[in-house]
Amino acid sequence: MLPEKVPGPKLVSYSKECAALIDLPASECEKQRFADILGGNDLFPGSVPMAMCYGGHQFGNWAGQLGDGRAMSLGEVLRRHPTSRSMCMRDCLDL
Repeated sequence: MLPEKVPGPKLVSYSKECAALIDLPASECEKQRFADILGGNDLFPGSVPMAMCYGGHQFGNWAGQLGDGRAMSLGEVLRRHPTSRSMCMRDCLDL
């Protein structure tokens, strides 16, 4: 599943601390391509976006289709450190 493209995405703000967690320099975050990727108009090289849902019980009742809190996962970031991080968009789709 690919993200739905939006016209003219603009970056309002970003977290330098979170960017550092994925070894992303501030100079890259300030480029239009970063806004395009986070807006769903472009992809990180090698990324495979996906959306997930599942069904289950919640508070003792069948809740039907549930999600895991992400509207769409843009992919996993493999880093120099022994851990990886996932990049997700929220509230990006009308489900």
